[in-house]
Amino acid sequence: MRAERIALLAALSFAAGAADAAIEAEMLPARQFGYTIGDVIHQTVRLTPGPGQALIEESLPKTGRAGAWVERRRVEAVRSGNDWRIDLSYQFINSPPDLRTVALPALRLQLRDGDRVVEEVVTEAPLTLAPLTPTVVLARSGLEEMRPDTPPPLVDVQSRLQRIALYAVAAALIGLLWAGWYFGIDLRGRRTRPFARAERTLRRQLAKDSSPGALRDAMRTLHRAFDATAGSTLFAQALDEFFARRPALAPAREAVAQFFAASRNEFFGSHVPDGEAHGGGFDTAHLLALARRLKALERELA
Repeated sequence: MRAERIALLAALSFAAGAADAAIEAEMLPARQFGYTIGDVIHQTVRLTPGPGQALIEESLPKTGRAGAWVERRRVEAVRSGNDWRIDLSYQFINSPPDLRTVALPALRLQLRDGDRVVEEVVTEAPLTLAPLTPTVVLARSGLEEMRPDTPPPLVDVQSRLQRIALYAVAAALIGLLWAGWYFGIDLRGRRTRPFARAERTLRRQLAKDSSPGALRDAMRTLHRAFDATAGSTLFAQALDEFFARRPALAPAREAVAQFFAASRNEFFGSHVPDGEAHGGGFDTAHLLALARRLKALERELA
């Protein structure tokens, strides 16, 4: 009988100790519906242990998965005097096929009261969780289950095309100017490099005709280049003035004088039988070499 009284008193004292603690829970957002996968919900638990009671911190909930639908992302317990504030964050990690009622898990917090351990419980909080999209969608324009891919935005290339066109025009102009300089043609279409033209003509002439009479035709071609450069018919006695006005050609002065002497001998000297040397030893090879040298020198006149 005495033992039964002791057991009854112990049970009553345990119940009284458990009732001494105060606990309440608050949820944000303060609604129980309208949640979908990815949403985060916060729960705040305020605990005031009774006299002589202390929270066993090992009993605080841990972060991690807390059931099939939610994951506990954050647990933060702050003590102020004898009171505790426990902030928890949950995130929905699954999406149901249709509207479903789920719940935040219950919390069981243990308090030490002398030699005894009492437990305070925060009951589970029911919520409704909805799918992101319904299972069946009316097949009307804009409401199909699968929307077509959004076309990529077009890059504005107009400015780039204009820049490329400008570069192309500039390159074409540079090419034309270079070709005119190389072939001796000025901007008005006139040939300004007579020796370059003569050198090309001589190469064609001498490649086609290697007879003794070819030397006279070649000399006439080179004489026309001298006349075009001088602006009038050029004779041997005017060479000093010719080179004074065109010093860029002066390095070839001696060879030019030899050419004029050979030309005079060829056209106005005594007759030389076929098969013998013409032009006083100034043959077609010397003539072509002189034309090439004058072609190179006249580029400095441009």
